Amino acid sequence: SLSTIGKIAYAGPFISYAMLWTTLYSMQGIYVKYYGFSMASLAVLLQVSRIFDALIDPVVGAVSDHIKAKTGRRKAVIAFGAFLLMGASLLLYIPPETVNLSYFAFALTLYFIGLTLFVIPLYAWGMVGKRSYNRIDQGIEDSADQK
Repeated sequence: SLSTIGKIAYAGPFISYAMLWTTLYSMQGIYVKYYGFSMASLAVLLQVSRIFDALIDPVVGAVSDHIKAKTGRRKAVIAFGAFLLMGASLLLYIPPETVNLSYFAFALTLYFIGLTLFVIPLYAWGMVGKRSYNRIDQGIEDSADQK
């Protein structure tokens, strides 16, 4: 079974994920109030970005399954996704003084690409070869040894 430290290490990235994800929905009011965006335009952009996100999820999962790296199959994708997510979060949460819908769409697209590259392989890493959530500890241990 995985040690408590190992479980905390696996769960740690989800803390940053939760902090960035939950603020995405409160941030919309800031763009409406301070940048003059309409609620309708934001709603369309967010819906399109979520559809795009749903389409790239299986692609990222398949790519992370087939990467061959010295650090393991998923770690490089997770690390790249984390850096992209950080950069995109800065663009979204600390925008310049003047922002238009193109800027928002670009930042949101980068955000969801980074989020997908970060989260999908992380979820898959914990469940490698396991058919039940009751065995996730063993899945994390087994996948940590895979190269």
